[in-house]
Formats: sequence, C-alpha cells, structure tokens
Amino acid sequence: MEEGFKYDSSIFPIHHDFYGFPRAPRFPFLISMNGNNNFEFSLLNFETARQEALASNLKRSACAADLQPLAEIDSSNPTNPSNSINPSNSSNSSNPATSSKFIEFPISTLRICGQNLPLSGGGYFRLFPYSLIKRGLRRINEEEEQPFIFYIHPWELDPDQPRLNSVSLKSRFRHYINLDKTESRFKKFLLDFRFSSIKDLLKTNISTS
Repeated sequence: MEEGFKYDSSIFPIHHDFYGFPRAPRFPFLISMNGNNNFEFSLLNFETARQEALASNLKRSACAADLQPLAEIDSSNPTNPSNSINPSNSSNSSNPATSSKFIEFPISTLRICGQNLPLSGGGYFRLFPYSLIKRGLRRINEEEEQPFIFYIHPWELDPDQPRLNSVSLKSRFRHYINLDKTESRFKKFLLDFRFSSIKDLLKTNISTS
C-alpha cells in the first residue's frame, strides 16, 4: 500500500513448512487500512463491485464490494458469504480520505474434504498428474465460477539445469521432480484454458472506463 500497489498475489491458503496462510480466503479479498493503521480483511465479490462502481461512477475503485470480515469467516467454509456486510456501513468507507485499499489474489487451491489442495503452479504442477490439474482448475472455473491464479518459475522449463547435491533430499525432490515434463505440460495447459492478467480482470469487472 505504501508503495502504491493496487493488487498482489502472494498469499497461498495452504499448510506448508515454509509458507502458507491456511485460513485465508481462497478467492480474491480486499485488505483495507483505516486512519489508525488497523487492517481489515474482506471477501471481494466482483459482480457486486462492478455494479456499485458503475452506480457511483468510481473509475478506479476496488472498494465498492460485497464485504465479509475475515474474522467471521467459517474456517470450514472460508468462501461462505453468509455474513456479508454492506461496505457503506464499514468503518473504512466512513472516512475515505484516511483509508487505503489493496486487493489480494490468493494462489488457487482446490477444496477437498475440508482441506485446500495446491495444484495451480510450481512444484504442484510438476508433481500431480496433468489430468488432476485440469479437472481441478476446471472445477474452479465452472462450478465455483471463479478465475484461477497460475504461476510457473522460469527455471522449471529448464530440465538441463545443474543439479545441487549439497541440499536435503526433500529440497532436491521438490526442485527437480518432473522437470523434463514441465514444458510439454505447459504447452498443453495453454491450449486447454484461456488466460488473462489480473489487471485486465480488474478492468473488466470493476472499472467503469
């Protein structure tokens, strides 16, 4: 927020030994900071945001949204919007001059048996069968009606990279598993789905321009 960024994709709502925020929402949410430097986390409903932005003629606003405090989210169903509140009643909207908004796009996960399964990039894309990746991401698109966030590291397309033996067996497994399959999987992946950028997604769903 201090550097002027409007959106980010860093949070992974999973359990992991190095990273992860398992109780975070699985889909885009709004981070709001009021004048007292207190942060609030709220679910973001793109359709509601688009309609309210149009009505208010807010050309670059991402704050007209269907909000739900993160603290009230049922951890067993973090996407449940049953406790939504009207943004016009929130503390942040009462004093827009002292508030700041930031949209977080979590790395996509598949919800299975009450747990978030990571499958949308990196080592997970190399580890799991491609058929599972495809079915899981289609479920996010078609059943949950949400875009998914996918990432890949440039080095994952280089199966001939040098091998480091001075790291743990777990690290070597994570880094080198199925490197020889990444490029062919990725080419198929690009044919099986349509892609856009977060910037264009926000323009389409929120901007009035």
